[in-house]
Amino acid sequence: MDAACARVLADVELRAEGLAVDFDEAARPSLGGTPAEALTQLLAKLEEQSELPVAVEDSANWARQAVSRVRELVGAGMAKEVLEPGNGSSLDEWRRSRLSRALTAGAEQVAKEWDQRLSSAAFALMEHPGRRVAAAEAALGRFIQFCNQAAAAHGTRREQQSGRTQQAWQQLQRALEACTAGSDRGGWGLPSLLLFGNRSRRLLRVVLDHLAAFARQCLAEEVIAAEQRFFQQLSGRLDERLRELTFCRQRLRHLLENLESPTEDGVDLANSHSGLGLTPGHSPVPSAVSFWESIRQSATIRVVLPDGEADLERAAERFSSTLTAVQKTHLDQVLHDRVLAALGGLHAACSGNVDLARTLAMPLVEQTAAFLGEQLPATDVAQFELAAGERSGVDISVQILEYLGRATPMVAGSDADQQTSFLLVPASDAGKAFGEAAQLALKGLQMVRVPGQAHLMFAREQGYLSIEELQGLIRPCHAPYEETAVVPQASAHARFDIIDWVPLDP
Repeated sequence: MDAACARVLADVELRAEGLAVDFDEAARPSLGGTPAEALTQLLAKLEEQSELPVAVEDSANWARQAVSRVRELVGAGMAKEVLEPGNGSSLDEWRRSRLSRALTAGAEQVAKEWDQRLSSAAFALMEHPGRRVAAAEAALGRFIQFCNQAAAAHGTRREQQSGRTQQAWQQLQRALEACTAGSDRGGWGLPSLLLFGNRSRRLLRVVLDHLAAFARQCLAEEVIAAEQRFFQQLSGRLDERLRELTFCRQRLRHLLENLESPTEDGVDLANSHSGLGLTPGHSPVPSAVSFWESIRQSATIRVVLPDGEADLERAAERFSSTLTAVQKTHLDQVLHDRVLAALGGLHAACSGNVDLARTLAMPLVEQTAAFLGEQLPATDVAQFELAAGERSGVDISVQILEYLGRATPMVAGSDADQQTSFLLVPASDAGKAFGEAAQLALKGLQMVRVPGQAHLMFAREQGYLSIEELQGLIRPCHAPYEETAVVPQASAHARFDIIDWVPLDP
């Protein structure tokens, strides 16, 4: 976060010189050029007009009009008690001029562009593993602090520049008073008239010089004020971005509460539209019926958990506590690549008007389960059974005969001589050893080696069934058959799911 903020804030375009160039380009359409070009063009026109007879004959009024035209363009700075020449009216603290309006619009436009750049840099931190939202919040806080400090610094510069503008205005006022006093004389002869004309030109020249100096100071003050407004507006925009992250954090916190609380006011979230399909132990299940409980109640299935655990949730918590920091970081990156990237990132996923439970939570749970499945230690179930027999002191043959006793055929009281016993063992050394022990315990046991290390299965197949035994097996199926045979979608006599049949004839 520190490196990302330093890299963005070190951009030269965020300094006063770079902002001045951006403001010039933004103000060009409304002023017909940059502010400096527009002011130079106006002063050049006034200098040409000052040589005309109408300006010389009525130099006082023409000078006041020239000052008004300049102030319409550049304003009057921050002067509070500046008197209008001749009428004694006071100026506002901040008079809106053409230059002020153009620079204000430019500052808003540039602030909008920098808001996109800075917020993108902050939200990009949410693409890295770790405290994603906190990193983006810290970056935005750093940017806001920078903007506030820059705005305060420009406020100090503006006050200093305002003093120079005020001094230039006072000098211009004295020049205007001298020009007005020189034009209030009457009854001139021809020689005196020529002398007065030369003097009026000199007075107008002094006024124009002071007017140009005053205008340049106003221009500098306007630019500093625009830079101050830029940082103030940018700070406000970044505050809004920070509130967006607060909203994202609230949505994620609510999502976390749903993940940790599977029921709400007695409502089963697994069967509700807003639920996440979680068991009371917080594990994802394939149906509303708890998969784990169904296995525990089964007489023919035994689930072996690591380290001798008997509860699935405790085994899961124990396994998760063994994950290293490197594995957790890898998991974070995997979730980003497989889930968040497809949604446009965490910020985009939380900002949109979507159901986070379906679009975010379930994919996260599924991908986390897939990743953790890859991290589970490879445990050979045959090796576990052999080790369990050694720990308990029970002969493995006794355990094998008990397992075979549970593998009872569906036909009660069938002839044992017509049954075939099978043992499916992992294709490993431990599986081979377990199979050899099983064959010693039960003669005629057929061993089948299967790939993988997670399954160990005993089976007994009943052969040579009589007609009576078959009738006993089929009789319970008659009623369900009668119910489905009359339903086209479920009938066993036709493929009603196929709409377009391919004819047999070519």
